[in-house]
Amino acid sequence: MDLSTAFILGLIQGVTEFLPVSSSGHLTLAEQLMGLGSNEEMLLFNVFSHLGTLFVIFFVFKKEVLQLFKKKSSMRTALIIGTVPLFFFVPLFKVIKASFGAAHVLAFSFAFTGCILFLGDRLKAPVAPKWRPLVVGLSQTLALFPGVSRSGMTISAGRVAGFTNQEAIQFSFLLAIPAVLGSLTLEIIHLIKDGTTNVVDPLPLSVAIATAFVVGFFSLGFLKALGSMNKLGYFSWYCLALSGLTFYLL
Repeated sequence: MDLSTAFILGLIQGVTEFLPVSSSGHLTLAEQLMGLGSNEEMLLFNVFSHLGTLFVIFFVFKKEVLQLFKKKSSMRTALIIGTVPLFFFVPLFKVIKASFGAAHVLAFSFAFTGCILFLGDRLKAPVAPKWRPLVVGLSQTLALFPGVSRSGMTISAGRVAGFTNQEAIQFSFLLAIPAVLGSLTLEIIHLIKDGTTNVVDPLPLSVAIATAFVVGFFSLGFLKALGSMNKLGYFSWYCLALSGLTFYLL
């Protein structure tokens, strides 16, 4: 992969990771249109490029992250509860990966994300505070499929369950920390087992990670501003339009 391609993919990752439109879906769509396919190299590249936006979370929410290491941290407990549902899907990880690159799955997932965003902007079904992390965690499992936005699922579920917009955004991205680290761990184990640790070229990957970090910083700020204005539901129309475009293009 050349550096210009890595820069473009890092740019896409940075813009779309925090907005509720699915970074994995956008990366997969871009790679299909650029003729890069959905081979092992690209799947690994996509997973590792998430490091750039993960660093943004550590930077922007550094105060909240440090709070997690305190002896008694209610947020740490909430994140553990929210992460538990993902463990039940580990055995299905290979099956889910096989769906990457399938145009009909991608288009359907974009449409599904759009519908959830539309409903999440209008429905209210508050649950007891102690159950909200589990509700959000269950919604996060849907984002294992490409085109289903992790932030879209978790922010929408949080808002429906009773979180304020800003609380839902904060919890959503703190919940991304164990999810991304867990995904990276699974990929590293897979690489070691298969003896393919040289699949990803480190230089293009470094360019993508750095680009994703810089762009992601501004993207997260933009999302927080939209959240404060209660404008997140507008992304539902974007996802629905993108679904139709994906069906047409692929």
